[in-house]
Amino acid sequence: MDTPLMEIQTFSSPEEIWLLPNFVENNPINQINYKRLIGDYHFGEEVRCCYEKETGSLCKEPHKRGWVAMLLDGSATIIGNHCAEIRFGADSRLIADQSKYNNEKRRRERLSAILLQLSEKAMRLEQLDLLCGQLKELTERVKSFTQEIGPLTLRRLHDMGRTGQSVVTITAVRFRDYVDDEGQTKRERSHFSQTLGSLHGLDLLRSSLFATVYVVIEDIKQAYEEAERLGEKTKSATVDALASRLNEYDRIVKEGNRLLRLEQSFLSNRFLLLCFVQADKAERYKCAGFAMRLSGANGGKEKAKAWLAEQEKAIKQQLGVDVNHTGF
Repeated sequence: MDTPLMEIQTFSSPEEIWLLPNFVENNPINQINYKRLIGDYHFGEEVRCCYEKETGSLCKEPHKRGWVAMLLDGSATIIGNHCAEIRFGADSRLIADQSKYNNEKRRRERLSAILLQLSEKAMRLEQLDLLCGQLKELTERVKSFTQEIGPLTLRRLHDMGRTGQSVVTITAVRFRDYVDDEGQTKRERSHFSQTLGSLHGLDLLRSSLFATVYVVIEDIKQAYEEAERLGEKTKSATVDALASRLNEYDRIVKEGNRLLRLEQSFLSNRFLLLCFVQADKAERYKCAGFAMRLSGANGGKEKAKAWLAEQEKAIKQQLGVDVNHTGF
């Protein structure tokens, strides 16, 4: 025979309790006459606790949160939450019932939330499919970009995106000629760090972020299928796990849309900066070719070298420096 479900009843006002047919006002409750819980309450106004002290008098401590309990004689009374936890003792039957009650109430609340989400299943799955398609199209556009730059540059951009350090900085060198005390002409060399700019939207290059979104989307779809088979008496652990998986919907939609919005930010970058994220000459020239084409110019490797030299010359003049860490 199936075990009957625990009675769960939350009272929203004192009047609802007073109207119980077996309720008795100022009805003493103690460890001996307690039988079981009827429900819980959390009021905006205060009521007085009916816990019976060892002296035989009632606690009468005013409180807003507590329990409705049935006594061995079949009558009902109330006890404040504090007295239930402190006066009855950790090993009491009331405390055990309280734990079971709270767990069952939470289980049913989460089960109800799952049923509500099931009513939105078609709309949510359609939204996830649309988002997944848009992200895959974006992934292809990002892939075409990554093929234009070298692996060392791409790895550096991954690190910049992961750490949030998107600033592109060079170490510049400035020379100053002077005559020493002996009349000899000497050259003083000074180094300083110079920021050229920042690269935006670098999370688009982190394929792991897209992969995570795809995995979570598939798990949400599977969770909806499992939710369709839930029974009224499904165990709390199963309900909790399933509710957590379904609750990923809002987060993953937000994350997916964040990645989609990053494309505009990424495309607004000054891609000349790619030529200065690491020192390998071959990769710098490859990045220069990409940046040059985006600027509207065409040509092969040699033209890209010349184009980069012109850009470096302009930067040197602007900063008033002689060389930097890549040698211009």
